[in-house]
Amino acid sequence: LEARNIKEFEAEFQNLGITDYRIVEQKYHLQSLKKFNLIAYSRIWHTIGNGKKTFAKALRKRFGFIACDEAHNLKAANSNQALAVRSLKAKHWLLSTGTPIANYPRNIFSLLVTAYGDGTALNPYGYYAPYFNNYGVTSGTRQFKEDFVTVDWVTPQFDQTLDKGRKAREFPKIKDVEKWQAMLAPKMIRRQNDEPDVVKSVRMPKATLKTIMVKPDSCHLQYYRKWLDEFAAWFRQQLRMEEEGHRFDQVMLLVQLGKLQFVSTIPQSARLQGVGEYEWQYGLTEKQKETIRLVEQAVAEDEKVIV
Repeated sequence: LEARNIKEFEAEFQNLGITDYRIVEQKYHLQSLKKFNLIAYSRIWHTIGNGKKTFAKALRKRFGFIACDEAHNLKAANSNQALAVRSLKAKHWLLSTGTPIANYPRNIFSLLVTAYGDGTALNPYGYYAPYFNNYGVTSGTRQFKEDFVTVDWVTPQFDQTLDKGRKAREFPKIKDVEKWQAMLAPKMIRRQNDEPDVVKSVRMPKATLKTIMVKPDSCHLQYYRKWLDEFAAWFRQQLRMEEEGHRFDQVMLLVQLGKLQFVSTIPQSARLQGVGEYEWQYGLTEKQKETIRLVEQAVAEDEKVIV
């Protein structure tokens, strides 16, 4: 588990009346393991004392059940902690995470190998074991990509300019959603907040939502319209160029929309300065003033604030 969560787990064990546990931090802890043993990701790949053996190697064949909290920490293929955890041996594994990773194929591969093995009956894909298909032998990673992954370019232009050394901006996506779900479904338990067993553990109060409408001041509205007209002119030009065979640059479109977002919220942003007549010449906007007022009010009432 993550080091910052050890105290939280210890408190949970004490609430449950569990005393047969050990927090593994030092070499001598390895000589007196308990029924439950907690070790931080940051500790498990470190060497023991001045030797070369790591905690992972010392613990390699010691457990029947391994649970990995915040398991998205293991998504990197070759990180020290992912390699250390994958080297452990256990009959049963449980990987839990609240971070959505399942729809990003690269990030879940390491978790599948950790929980179900490298080239096994339960998981034929792996980093090291060969994969036997109808055409011969290939690697598990290559076959996984062949079965489940398709690659999109962030913009079409990169597809044509790779030979000039420009960095490839790839985005791996799921090739066949039904096949992906069929592979993952037997391996994954997805918990919902409204399940009876889950609800009793959810301690967050029910959210209360309130919308506050702030009328923009005239100078801010005028400033936004100026930028909007500039964007509209640029967009029309791009459409005309596209009719002449020019490929629409989607990255530049995102950049332009990003500027509009800053114009509407933080017109003082450095991203918008240095462009002559488009520089912001005023103070705080009405939206900013109201935001500050609400923050001060929340702080006075001892509430936490995210802006």
